[in-house]
Amino acid sequence: MLTLNITDIRNDSLKRTLKQRGLKNSKTSSTEYKKNLDILIEEVNAAPNEPDVKARIRDFLINTEVTSTRNIILEEGHVDISLRSPDGKRVASLIEVKHVRNDEMIKKTDGNRKALHELIWYFLNEIFYEGNIRNYNLESLAVTDGIRWFLFSPKDFYHLFGEGDFAKQYNEFKSANYGNEESKNFIK
Repeated sequence: MLTLNITDIRNDSLKRTLKQRGLKNSKTSSTEYKKNLDILIEEVNAAPNEPDVKARIRDFLINTEVTSTRNIILEEGHVDISLRSPDGKRVASLIEVKHVRNDEMIKKTDGNRKALHELIWYFLNEIFYEGNIRNYNLESLAVTDGIRWFLFSPKDFYHLFGEGDFAKQYNEFKSANYGNEESKNFIK
C-alpha cells in the first residue's frame, strides 16, 4: 500500500526529508534555507502557469544546493523535473509538478489524481527499457506544487508497480503493435 504523507515545508521537515532521501547534502544553513523557501512560496503562489512553477522549484533546488545546475533537467522525456546523480550518469530523482491551483494535484485524502498517475508513468519509463530493468538506483520520487510535497520511496514503487502483473501489463502496452486485434483488446 502506498502511504500519502505530505511534508510541511514551513519547518525543517522538507530539508530533513530531502536529506533522508539522498537529495540534501548541502551546507545551506537553516536561515538560508528558510529564506529560499519563503521566496519559493511567494513565487509559486504568484506563478501564472505550471512551467513557471517548475522553474521556481528548479531555482529553489539549486539555491538550497540540493542539486547543481548541471544535474537538474526540466522536462527531459516529459518528466517535469529529473535530478541526476552527482556524477551525472543516471537519474536519481523524479519530480511531478502541478500548479498550486490545479485540481490534478494529490491531496492527503485523495491520492488517485493525475499527478500520481503521471509520476507512476515516469517511474515505469525510467526503470524499464525494452522490458528490462535499467535503473535500480532511484533515490526519490516526489509530487509537488511547490508548497505541498509528497515524497515517495522508490522501494515502494518498485514493489507496487515495478514487478508482477502491473509491470507485465506496462511492458505489454509499451511493446504493443496497435494495429493487431490483441493490442486493441488490451487498450480497452
